[in-house]
Amino acid sequence: MNSKLWKQAYDRLFSIYGKNPPKICLHRLEEEERILSGTDAIGLFTVMGRIREEARRQNTAVIITGTINSCFTAWLVGGTVVNPLPPHYVCPNCGKSEFVAGVKDGFDLPPKKCFCGATLSREGHSIPYQGFAESIKRGTGVHICVSTKFKPIAVSTVRAFYEGVALLLPIKMDYNLPPGWEEYIVLKDQNRCPPLSENGVWETDITTYLSWYKNESTFMFESSPQLDCLEALSKETRKPLPTTDDLINTPVIRSLYKEIYSVPPFITDYILGDTQITCDKVMRISGASRSVGMWEDYGCNAVRTDLVDFCDLPAYREDVLDTFSNALIQNNISDISLAVQVMENVRKGKYPDWKLRKSTEAYFSHLGVPAWYFECLSKTGYLFPKGSSVELFLIDLTFEWYRINYPAEFAQCTAKIKD
Repeated sequence: MNSKLWKQAYDRLFSIYGKNPPKICLHRLEEEERILSGTDAIGLFTVMGRIREEARRQNTAVIITGTINSCFTAWLVGGTVVNPLPPHYVCPNCGKSEFVAGVKDGFDLPPKKCFCGATLSREGHSIPYQGFAESIKRGTGVHICVSTKFKPIAVSTVRAFYEGVALLLPIKMDYNLPPGWEEYIVLKDQNRCPPLSENGVWETDITTYLSWYKNESTFMFESSPQLDCLEALSKETRKPLPTTDDLINTPVIRSLYKEIYSVPPFITDYILGDTQITCDKVMRISGASRSVGMWEDYGCNAVRTDLVDFCDLPAYREDVLDTFSNALIQNNISDISLAVQVMENVRKGKYPDWKLRKSTEAYFSHLGVPAWYFECLSKTGYLFPKGSSVELFLIDLTFEWYRINYPAEFAQCTAKIKD
């Protein structure tokens, strides 16, 4: 099954980018196939694409977070809306593509027509594959937020995908999941099925689970009041959910929805005062708002005192990888494994307690990483993955689109959530 699905991913590459796709596209897919070899990630990505496809048919939104949003393969098979390549145009009609330097995010590319007359799609968020390459070692899993009505459909879509190949096994751990949450694991070898309860659930503790777990794919489904609200908004306004182009072509990103992002007011004031509001800047606020420790003293003071620009602060864990790997590459050092290790330590929240090794700090200081950057990492307990930030940014932007274009319906539907 995996071989067939990988062939479909390559077919999709040629379908989107033409018979002779840019080397950057082909090389990224080949590298990801190498990294994911021996895992069932391609199956997980494909079934997520089917969930998104069914959600579009039913005019409902889904939020899928995890490794999937950093992966080009997942984007090709529809499992994520986040294209991790550098910013570029691609023609949905003839497959012509154009990568653009000097732009931080594909959403900020100006609208443009292809020579064939079609409107070019604007793609690319510059997410390196090393981030998901590290996380894949911890297993392939996704967290799926759906509306209450759509959740059983999403679960049945996954179950149908694996029917005859593997068993989708519900799990009940020794911790209590919030209401509306369900957890599943894909059991490939049904001969090693753990003992189940009368209703077919594996009731276990985390220690037993980890000793049994062999890199199977896992799914966490969550019913989301937010997405229930979006369904209600679409029904009340009789308007389908806006497309990505609808969102990035309107001025809604300028409002920055201050009540959504929990960052200091002077940060949003700083962005609002900028004459060139970009999706990149707003997404960085989205990422930074979900970090731990970024705005405790140092991040605020560094921006307020003009030591650094807000956009220089690490908003995502991949920013850390970029900063340290660029320092290595600019000094003709091709091995970036140390940069990957620093990123992983940031993800684990190690530096507030253990600090960066003096030898590592001295090494990267010599390579040009500024002192304020190390100080910033020493305060940071967690940084969100960039791919998931883009995914959530689009959902936040959808709410803002409805708030601006349909204020009465928006007030009515969001009041129900608050109640």
